[in-house]
Amino acid sequence: MVSHEKALWLLECREGNMGRLFPFYARDEEEAEDQAAHILTVFPHLVREKLHPQPYGFMLIYERLPGYIQDEGDVQQRLKHVEKI
Repeated sequence: MVSHEKALWLLECREGNMGRLFPFYARDEEEAEDQAAHILTVFPHLVREKLHPQPYGFMLIYERLPGYIQDEGDVQQRLKHVEKI
């Protein structure tokens, strides 16, 4: 029987000084490379950094984090500075 299971993969790219992360699912490395190539065709201004599997999952807490924030001491205060995309 053929498995229809797909693993989580993360494509890390760079746009200038900002990192971009594209999570997607693929059956194997060949399909992951194909999807990565497609993403880079859609976003030709991005520079590919890494492509790697995450078979145990990946938790994304924030959609976008600024490079720097004011240190206000309280974590909840710092969370106010997080920008949603």
